Amino acid sequence: MCLLMGMNSRLIYILYLLTAPLLAAVGGASTPSLDVRAQKYTVGPDEYFPVEYRVFWEGPPGACTVLPPSLPTLDWGEAALLEVKTKRTGDVNETSMVVGFRASEAGTYETPALDIRVLEFTEENTQALAALPPDLAARVLSGEPVTVKVKTSGAYLLAAILVLSALLGAGLVLVLRRRRRSRRNPGKAEPSFEEESRTLLHEARRHRLDGDFYAFYLTLRRACDLAAHASGQPDDRLCALLDQRIKDTGYRGQRPSEDDLEGDFKDVEHCLAQSVRRP
Repeated sequence: MCLLMGMNSRLIYILYLLTAPLLAAVGGASTPSLDVRAQKYTVGPDEYFPVEYRVFWEGPPGACTVLPPSLPTLDWGEAALLEVKTKRTGDVNETSMVVGFRASEAGTYETPALDIRVLEFTEENTQALAALPPDLAARVLSGEPVTVKVKTSGAYLLAAILVLSALLGAGLVLVLRRRRRSRRNPGKAEPSFEEESRTLLHEARRHRLDGDFYAFYLTLRRACDLAAHASGQPDDRLCALLDQRIKDTGYRGQRPSEDDLEGDFKDVEHCLAQSVRRP
């Protein structure tokens, strides 16, 4: 059952058509391409599973106009157009559309291949699209199906209990180990900056391999604080970036790209190394 009749989806659709002006002379534009990416791993019943459909092309912004998709009718749930936005980076233009798929029952589902229509222009066009002729020719980009996983509310509660129990157990074991070490070595010095740095980087790597990106960025943030304490010169840009990553992975459930994961880790590693070199 398609949810495009909902007020929010209809408003997004109308605003997009009215604000897609073709104001630039078009020449030398590349062929548009489509990238499909799920923004979450799992959701609960009656929650939207967001899937982002991004269309890219190089050249003038007026070379292409991406039309809102015709949402499919699902026998296991419903779909809705949640968001449409555009941006330009250098010569690369991007139109991003987020479609939400929702199921009321727990299970694993597959979305149909969603077709995205793109209008391509070879002449200067100064008209905004207020209506679409039914026979309007357009390039069709087919998005790959996406697997939608819906967990039961009980599964979420059980997972939360297990995680909390594991954290409490790990904390108790850590406290007991420290007490034993302090009894055996009452005069033992605190770990050095290099030892703490290696420990935090190793912990971050382990969280990344486990797929726990929220814990990965929390650990990198601790390492960033360690570097700031050692050098007396905090890297405000890096700290702000890590804070944003923590919000995206922890509260929004987004998965960072492999390039982001590797780049952020290298930045923190470099920050720690620079702190060691400073007098």
